[in-house]
Amino acid sequence: MASITARTGANGKTTYKAQVRIRRNGIIVHQETKTFDRRAAADSWGKKREVELAQPGALEGPKVSDPPLSDVIKKYLSESKRLASGKVNALTLIADASLGKLPCSMVTPNAIIEYGREQEKKGNKPSTTANYLSHLRAVFKVAQPAWGYPLRKAVIIEGNDVLHELGLSSSSDSRDRRPSIEEISQIVEWLYARWLKRQDTAPYHLMVLFAMFSARRASEIRRMKWSDIDRTGCRLLVFDMKDPRKKIGNHVWVEMTYEALRVVSAAPRAGDVIFPYGKAAVSGAFKEACDALKIEDLRFHDLRHEGVSRLFEMGFSIPSVAAMSGHKTWIHLKRYAHIRASGDKYARWKWLDLIAPLPQRFS
Repeated sequence: MASITARTGANGKTTYKAQVRIRRNGIIVHQETKTFDRRAAADSWGKKREVELAQPGALEGPKVSDPPLSDVIKKYLSESKRLASGKVNALTLIADASLGKLPCSMVTPNAIIEYGREQEKKGNKPSTTANYLSHLRAVFKVAQPAWGYPLRKAVIIEGNDVLHELGLSSSSDSRDRRPSIEEISQIVEWLYARWLKRQDTAPYHLMVLFAMFSARRASEIRRMKWSDIDRTGCRLLVFDMKDPRKKIGNHVWVEMTYEALRVVSAAPRAGDVIFPYGKAAVSGAFKEACDALKIEDLRFHDLRHEGVSRLFEMGFSIPSVAAMSGHKTWIHLKRYAHIRASGDKYARWKWLDLIAPLPQRFS
């Protein structure tokens, strides 16, 4: 028999959703729903559809393809071009989860909510769940119009809204940790002293200084080439800049501070890439320095926050800071609105003068 569910909207109006399910050997082989303003109409439609579906051959006609969600995810990954590795990894994990094993028609808001609960049991943070579902939403966005699969974008929106209300899905907490000038001095001195002993090793002290004075991300710094720098215009061409909608192919010219140009000018010329070092090596060296110096709760990415904060302290306007930081919209710089111009605390800083005393020519 069809099930009828009453639902009262925000406007106080009650609607009735009739749902018909046909099971064979305990497996749902057909499911359809329809919403009505009156319960009597919902009952009537449900009874009518049950009679119609009971007729011989009623379920043998043309059917909408209803593969497991994992198959749709794999199709999305194979047909989409130049996806970021983070998105590929997240979608692969979802495909391997219990949610990925469900047929598309069974991926309901309840299934999305159950997936969120499973993530909590695994110890994942609400921000991680939100990130995974944002990537899955892209699959829902194209699955029905492009391939005809029964995946509606409204399903994942509704499921994620409930998870958000339950505290199982949320945006990442913004960090406000800034290193003091004493901490930065200690870290640079420690890394510089180690490099002086073996100058054939990576100049991590320069990467720390460049990250702070350029406000660039570690991934962008590790991809930089000498040809990406416009020394005359004091600019840098950032390839594949991070963007919520488009990362791959998002190449942007950003302004550089004079200090950043000085630092990069001091880097050794060993190839096309200026700092050809892996993510683990860079973050590992920074952590090693912090551990040795007993500096707590400081990450390499906090140097970008310090760099942007410094620009506002120096009196730069929001448009000027955005031109250097690469923020696409000024709204992302609202968190810095409380910073007042107070001058440059790194003016006449001995470590900049010692490590990068004069800009060198690019040959």
